[in-house]
Amino acid sequence: MSAATTQYGKMKTIKRLSIVSALCALSLLTACQRELKPASIVGSWNQIALTSQIGDNEPDVITEPSTWVFASDSTYTIVAGDETENGSWSFASDSTLMLTSEGDTSSYKVIKCSDDSLIQQVIIDTDFGVITETTILVKNDL
Repeated sequence: MSAATTQYGKMKTIKRLSIVSALCALSLLTACQRELKPASIVGSWNQIALTSQIGDNEPDVITEPSTWVFASDSTYTIVAGDETENGSWSFASDSTLMLTSEGDTSSYKVIKCSDDSLIQQVIIDTDFGVITETTILVKNDL
């Protein structure tokens, strides 16, 4: 096999990978641009993963289970172990979910919302630095 043939094969492979990468990026953008509606999140969700990252440090993966319930009357309940949080929820924009509990409001950027999964991210500014938490929820089959 000549060097030209080998080079052509490598370029062809790189081109295919570039096309596949572009298609994956486009599908992610399309999924994230889906308009959020209250019916999109109403129901019971199990948290399957939570990553928490302070600044540029390696993220910590927290696997403690919790259940998030979003009711159609715009209230929510999060149960994690012995702790329960109750409050109200609303959408501030097509990609921002607002949770308010005891006078404190958190803004979650919705990264993905489908019929069976919800991925959201919140950024918290603390004395220790900026904490980015990403939560992955899957819909309960009730």
